[in-house]
Amino acid sequence: MRFEITPRKGINSLRFGDDREEVRKALSTTLGPYSMGLRGADAYDCYSVAGLFAYYDSADKLEALEAARPSEVQFSGADILSMDLGAAIAFLSEIGEEVTPEEDGATSVSCGVALYAPLAKEDKNAQIESVLVFRDGYYD
Repeated sequence: MRFEITPRKGINSLRFGDDREEVRKALSTTLGPYSMGLRGADAYDCYSVAGLFAYYDSADKLEALEAARPSEVQFSGADILSMDLGAAIAFLSEIGEEVTPEEDGATSVSCGVALYAPLAKEDKNAQIESVLVFRDGYYD
């Protein structure tokens, strides 16, 4: 599945602040069934066929989406999941986003994107395993 990031707003037609049931209705037609899990006190939905997680706040409003393979995650014309961490950081920096490298990835609060690359602890050019897209204030 191809997901297009709209910075700090969502992906495709999904927008942060959407109700859980709206998200389920929109995704179940294209991605099929979901399963629920817990992350702290909040539940999330997992669409395993597409490698997509939808995270909700305590009011059941969408606050973040995380995509992994087999998904394709497009941002400003580039597939972020096909890049290694070093290339993705360089790309985001080149298009004017502030990026904070981390031990296992990088975060750009300015565009609402976090990159997860757990092997970056040993190799700063490790492959990105997932891309988290989040609403304003998610990391506050």
